[in-house]
Amino acid sequence: MRAVTPLVWVLQGLKAGDNAQARELAARLPARTELKTLRYNWLCRLPNYMLGEGLASVSRGMESLSEPWPDLVIGIGRRSVPVARWIRRQSGGQTRLVHMGRPRARTDIFDLVVTTPQYGLPPAPNVIELALPLVSETPLPDSELDFWRKEFADLPRPLIAVLVGGPSRPYRMQTGDMSDLIEAAEELRKKLGGSLIVVGSPRTPKDAFEDRAQAFGVKCRLFGWAAGKLNPYRAVLRLADRFVVTSDSVSMLAEALRTDKPVDVYRLPTRKSVYLPLGNRPLAGLVRRGLVATRRDVPSFVSKLIAERHVGVLGEGDFARQPIPRQEDRVVELVRALLPQR
Repeated sequence: MRAVTPLVWVLQGLKAGDNAQARELAARLPARTELKTLRYNWLCRLPNYMLGEGLASVSRGMESLSEPWPDLVIGIGRRSVPVARWIRRQSGGQTRLVHMGRPRARTDIFDLVVTTPQYGLPPAPNVIELALPLVSETPLPDSELDFWRKEFADLPRPLIAVLVGGPSRPYRMQTGDMSDLIEAAEELRKKLGGSLIVVGSPRTPKDAFEDRAQAFGVKCRLFGWAAGKLNPYRAVLRLADRFVVTSDSVSMLAEALRTDKPVDVYRLPTRKSVYLPLGNRPLAGLVRRGLVATRRDVPSFVSKLIAERHVGVLGEGDFARQPIPRQEDRVVELVRALLPQR
């Protein structure tokens, strides 16, 4: 290990939202950060208790994992767990491990697990549950913000941003669901006045926005998602006056809520799913040992936000929203304490 500025490795996978959370945590630390982009093979489907500590499930990116070993590794998603453990072993046990989300492994192998309610992890001394995922505080370039400000200059206020996700277990999204969403958002626009800006995401079905733009005239702008195509998502978070978010996306809900502007949820239809009852103490013990995995329960997470009046439900009236306590500083302090004190 080095007697210089602490070094943090951030293990990056395929999920953009996960990667952004891990990078955001690293960006708030007094350390030098290196991103390690990894690709995995079919072995990553095996349970983490079978993979143990190793790189057997990595197909690309392992060549970047070499000395000097980091002081801290931030991983997110279950696939990063065997790699993080391997790095700690190479360092002679000196590297500290922080995991974000749901490790699907023994929680006691990490120095800290930072999770959120949809994962349902049982309490433990090294587990901290945030109300919302970490949201990026990276400022938007003035040039990009100015571009979209001019693009939307002719739209009447308030600007109502409709942030659209897509199919994600247990949620489904079909053509009719997209039509119902935009019609409900249009009813809100008529009630409040103003304009709609409908923004898709990488998971939004490609045909979701087809033949819909003409139905709303100049008071609605629709933006699908395609590689290399301009998308106003980040700018809309700054420029919109309120938000409608589909219930499948925890990250979009978190980003909208952190603007401190009113947020309504559009509940997508769900398939039937069975969730682990963590009130059962033996099952919670199996989760802590990495032998049983909780299921990602986004519907319950959304229902909790609604019940606590942090968000409304599209089409079900309006009320004063209750702010969500900010816990990010506490997490950053806990992680900072894991770094070498130079």
